[in-house]
Formats: sequence, C-alpha cells, structure tokens
Amino acid sequence: MLSLLSVLLLLLCTLARPTECAAHKAKAAGKQQQQDAQHYFWNEMTNTVQWEDPGGVAFEDEAGLRYWLGHNGERLSEDPNSAAYGWVEHYSADMEKPYYYNQITKETTWEKPSDLAWRRVPVRNQ
Repeated sequence: MLSLLSVLLLLLCTLARPTECAAHKAKAAGKQQQQDAQHYFWNEMTNTVQWEDPGGVAFEDEAGLRYWLGHNGERLSEDPNSAAYGWVEHYSADMEKPYYYNQITKETTWEKPSDLAWRRVPVRNQ
C-alpha cells in the first residue's frame, strides 16, 4: 500500500505539473509492484536480479523439488509452456544427469544455458 505521503505527493504533482511528474509516478508504481510481489527472479549464472518473470521459471517446494502451475492451479512436474522456449531441459537416464536442447537451433549441451538459470526467490516481508 502506498503511504499517505506518496499519495498526497502524487495528487499534488498531478494537479500542479502533470508533465513533470511522470518519473515520480513510475517510481511509486515500481515500489508498489515490489511491495505486491511474492517473488523476485535471480539468474544464478549471470547474477542478474529482476522483478519481472522471464518466463518458465519453476516454483520450488520446501524439499527443493521444482514444479510449475497448470491453468487450474495444479502442480505439474514439467513446464506446460516449454514448447514456446528456445532451450529446454531433459534428463539422460544413461548419464544420470540433465542435458539441454535448443528447439530452435537443434543444439544439445550438458552445460546449462543462462536462459535456464533463473530461480524464483520468495520475497521475505519484514
């Protein structure tokens, strides 16, 4: 929830000089987005952090098991939208480890691409 001071500043700014207040409004909206967020997203390879979901990022339960949510909120063991992404993760039973396949370039690798290195991190409210 925006503070009373922020709301008053937005109102005053809008009434007095609407064209000069766009940056203040964007900053207040960004703070509200952060306050409303339940997760942020961290790329473990590039160390990038962002609020926007890069797409296809799994949830993790308390045991560290990854899952995705279906249309009805049910837990799924595989990403239902993986056909829309370039890189997808598969598992090699012979090698007993994951490998990665690019559906566009047809490339296969054992090294995890940075596109698949995003983690969903819960926001801890203080």
